[in-house]
Amino acid sequence: MTRPCKYGCGTELGAFDEENRKYLEAASGGLHTKERCQEAKAKLEAKNDHGNETYTGQYQANNPIQTGTAQQGYVDHTLKPDLKLKILTDPTPEGLAQKYNAFEKPIKFSQYQLAPSLYTIAVYYEDSGK
Repeated sequence: MTRPCKYGCGTELGAFDEENRKYLEAASGGLHTKERCQEAKAKLEAKNDHGNETYTGQYQANNPIQTGTAQQGYVDHTLKPDLKLKILTDPTPEGLAQKYNAFEKPIKFSQYQLAPSLYTIAVYYEDSGK
């Protein structure tokens, strides 16, 4: 049975070594010393540095700031871009393919739709002209 280190270094610990009075690391089998714990903590902090990023933005914490200047703060990498939808239709598959290939914006996602005697495809694109 393993358990995480209580000091927050992210290391999984296995059995306790009575002779050395230290826990064994589950992955390597080595002793989990204070030095190894501090090294693992430093690596984890370097990996999780999302609070120390610069970005250019319009607003930060409901405070207007200059657009285009680098700001220190939180960057949310989970946000998805706002996609716009355009439905392309044509009575022939060749015509629909031509419309699809001639679409003026870069297509992020598309989905073919069934309709009686009409070929349709839903095209989702990102409009950068906001």
